[in-house]
Amino acid sequence: MRRLSLFFLIGWLAVQAPPAGWLGLTVQELTPQIAMRLGIRVTEGVFVAAVQAGSPADQGGVRAGDVIVSLNGKKISNPEALRQEVSKISPGTSIEVTLHRGRQEKKVRISVGAPPRDAA
Repeated sequence: MRRLSLFFLIGWLAVQAPPAGWLGLTVQELTPQIAMRLGIRVTEGVFVAAVQAGSPADQGGVRAGDVIVSLNGKKISNPEALRQEVSKISPGTSIEVTLHRGRQEKKVRISVGAPPRDAA
């Protein structure tokens, strides 16, 4: 029994969740008012309110005012959907982000980072 317990303990310690991904964005829900102010016809996505300087999103070319509509081809309809998708991606993985900037659709590649140590 003791060996079996030790085996399970070692197995449990060996199986750890991979670190969650991080982009370095502050986002909010895309409202009709924001879409109208931006002059875009997109009705679903997340509005990028801020991009942390030097973050993966910054290095990939995402700017405040962009609207993210998909990640690796998967539709993003709200901030929680974005958070969930990014949390499933391991740091170092390259992703394709489709966004709207003004009236243009753009695709950018971002190398997902690890959250900063001081992030909550």
